[in-house]
Amino acid sequence: MASKLPTLTVEMWSDIVCPFCFVGKRKLELALKQLQFVPHTASAAPDAKTYKINFRAFELDPTTPAMPNESLPVRLSKKFGMPEPQAVSMLGEMEDTFKSVGLTFNWKVAKPGNTMDAHRLIH
Repeated sequence: MASKLPTLTVEMWSDIVCPFCFVGKRKLELALKQLQFVPHTASAAPDAKTYKINFRAFELDPTTPAMPNESLPVRLSKKFGMPEPQAVSMLGEMEDTFKSVGLTFNWKVAKPGNTMDAHRLIH
């Protein structure tokens, strides 16, 4: 039997390569669990607090080439007009943020690129 309580619906706009989006999604999941929400399904108990997340596409940087021939630090350095060591430091900080919520950020092997085709596949 489905829950009789209203379902919390969250509209989540994100780019699939946005590290801040990954962290935000994880923090939302942790908060929902802490507040004892369960996914909205037909089998949810009548007194269950349920949620549903609607994922929406947001292309973070439409100007990114489909397959740039550069590392992520080089791409960020150019995009934000910062020295490459600063971009590396920024990525290291994001790696620490990922660890703080139980995720892994493999920025050293990440390949930057345009995400439009990926959004087309998943939406």
